[in-house]
Amino acid sequence: MTEIQKARTFPASSDRCLGGLVRIWPYLNIRVRKSDPADGSAEGSWQPGSGATFLFRAECKDAAEGACEVTLRHDLQWTSRWSRPVVANEALGQKLNARTLEQMERIFSTLGEYLEDETKFTARTPPASLALDHVAWAVGAAISIAARLLVGAVQVPLHPAFSQFAGPALPRVIALAGVLVGALVAGLLKRRTPEKGSAFFEGLVVAIVNLWLSLVIHSIAITLGTVDWIVYCVVGVVAASLASMRIPVRNAP
Repeated sequence: MTEIQKARTFPASSDRCLGGLVRIWPYLNIRVRKSDPADGSAEGSWQPGSGATFLFRAECKDAAEGACEVTLRHDLQWTSRWSRPVVANEALGQKLNARTLEQMERIFSTLGEYLEDETKFTARTPPASLALDHVAWAVGAAISIAARLLVGAVQVPLHPAFSQFAGPALPRVIALAGVLVGALVAGLLKRRTPEKGSAFFEGLVVAIVNLWLSLVIHSIAITLGTVDWIVYCVVGVVAASLASMRIPVRNAP
């Protein structure tokens, strides 16, 4: 896929066109990443589905008297590899290009509606999604694994009597604690980008990683059953989701 570019002229100033773009993008499920009134530019991210992220870069410049030229650009190379769709063949690339051009047309059409009557577009919070935050789940999973391996390495030399008393239940307790710690970390990191929504999937990934680790390390000592899978996943999802929540603080009267 190469860079896609479309431009259109509107009977308004560049400042008003830029302000209109920033206002209407959330209505089109486009998150405003940044805007610069000084040079009339803005950047937004759009998630058409399947975890992919497309970036739009807009530029508003005064054309003739009382008119503004709005240029929209998109290039798949601007998207990080983590969020970039795999273009397996030319047909798929053409399909993605067509969807991008359709979204650009919607942007121009909606901007025209805004310039005609901006009262129809009240300030709107970008819609929350459940986009996977790769940094959050990766760091959470790494910390959970490191914590449980560290505890597992020192608990036998330090507390041999306790280890013998706890028996086969001890690996389960250590693993569950690892899930809890990792999920909390993942949820807290997800708060960096609240528009991505709850850390449901990040907590689930942390739980699955720890389940896999339990099967590899403790395959002889314990046998994971349905209850273990349910408990691990519930603890991971609930802990991460709660940690990612932003509770509004009311100002004292």
